[in-house]
Amino acid sequence: MKLKIFLSRFVLASVFLIIIGFCPACITGQDIFNDYAPIKNFSPSPEIIPTYRATILRSANKVEFQNNGAKTDFFEGTKRLSDIIHRLDSMHLLMYSDTLTKFVNQIKDNIVSNNPELQQKEYKIFLLRTPEPNAFYFGEGLILFCLGLIERLQTVDEVATILGHEMSHDYFNHLVIGLHQRSEMMNSKQAKKEIRQAARTRMYRTTAIQNLLNAYQADYLRYKRTYELKADSMGFLFSSRCGYNVIAAKQVLNVLDEADQLRFPNTLPLEQIFSSEQFPFKSYWLYEENLAYLVERDSIVGLTPDSLKTHPDCDVRKESLAKMNLKSQPDIQNNMDAESQYRNLRPQFEFEMLATLIQVGQYPMALYTALNLQKEFPENRYLKYATANALIELGKLASGNKYLESVEFPDDQYQAGYNQVLTFLQNLNSTALNQLADQYLLKNELTLDDHPYGEYLKIISSPDPITPAVVTSYQEKFQESAFSILLGDKVVAEQNKSKK
Repeated sequence: MKLKIFLSRFVLASVFLIIIGFCPACITGQDIFNDYAPIKNFSPSPEIIPTYRATILRSANKVEFQNNGAKTDFFEGTKRLSDIIHRLDSMHLLMYSDTLTKFVNQIKDNIVSNNPELQQKEYKIFLLRTPEPNAFYFGEGLILFCLGLIERLQTVDEVATILGHEMSHDYFNHLVIGLHQRSEMMNSKQAKKEIRQAARTRMYRTTAIQNLLNAYQADYLRYKRTYELKADSMGFLFSSRCGYNVIAAKQVLNVLDEADQLRFPNTLPLEQIFSSEQFPFKSYWLYEENLAYLVERDSIVGLTPDSLKTHPDCDVRKESLAKMNLKSQPDIQNNMDAESQYRNLRPQFEFEMLATLIQVGQYPMALYTALNLQKEFPENRYLKYATANALIELGKLASGNKYLESVEFPDDQYQAGYNQVLTFLQNLNSTALNQLADQYLLKNELTLDDHPYGEYLKIISSPDPITPAVVTSYQEKFQESAFSILLGDKVVAEQNKSKK
């Protein structure tokens, strides 16, 4: 599954170079070379989401509509936005008052303090646990910055460029304007007439209606792409006033242009990693010939028509940027301090991205990421536990006949490194996955006692059910462990499963 598909499936329908020579413990308080403790998400104050909902509705009430249908569609759209925020929070995917979020908010505060136009509104920046390399403006000063994007950025200037862009959307009120335009367009007399005509088509009626809706959607997105270019221009101005280097804008566009590409292109020595005396590596585990993906595919399937893309092509945005003559006045000392802080934090963004992949059940990608990060942090116990964790969860999926829901077949659109991991996983069964996990833990001398991650793995690999009492006992032993949240989620999942 492409990286860009994650958010649309998981939300709207209901990871880089390591900079060496730093001292991560200075900022994180962790010896990241040897271990890592994932961030335990903090809940926001209870009024944040209701306040957002009320504010965006007040803004919506100022809009005039040509007909009641457009008004209904518009208010349903604003309600969906607040519902999405509420759902993301309930799924523990929003990050609040942690070190990483505070750092991003420091950059936001710097942008606001240097731009009087932005000082009439309170901006809230949350990190979103998703591998989606993107950022989202939700209106009324609320911006979600995806871990999948921030872990790809190299400098504070690039982070500031993204924030300036999203804050520009808010400055221009693009969300409300865009929803209004779409609602009016889809409820116009002409649209209703054409939909009625398409509905009377005898053959391929569904296709005719969908093509018509796509045409109207494309017209709306044409407006939206102009919003992006406008936000680019104003965003670069906002960040340049703070002394951030505007050249970073070009670098950000290069990052976005490569957003569909996975971070680690090269293959891994899987035989060396997983082979043991008790359970030797089988050469056929890497045989591509066993897999059905070799059947010729339609190269058009899965591609998004340019007319339905929400952002202009990055080359178009680069051309627009080249026409601007922005100059920044760097605050050298302030920028050096911020860059130093960012260098110290960047590994933590990467580790949190891995924790997110485990949390949302993207176990093949988690395995791929954990193994690649071990090239930089070969002694890190968290990465080794995460490797075993992915194998254990995949073994459970295989036992429950849900393996193919999580493990794709290799695809030409992926780099060789990820295709190698997918080939490996597709040639394994539940027994092999569980044995690999056990032997990997033994080989790396990892125990399942007296370590937060180890005891978590001990619980989830046990045949005994995960009950609230089990979670409570774990929480008493490891009070601030993020794994207690994962255990709690598993209790809820088991309870929902039993109801069905």
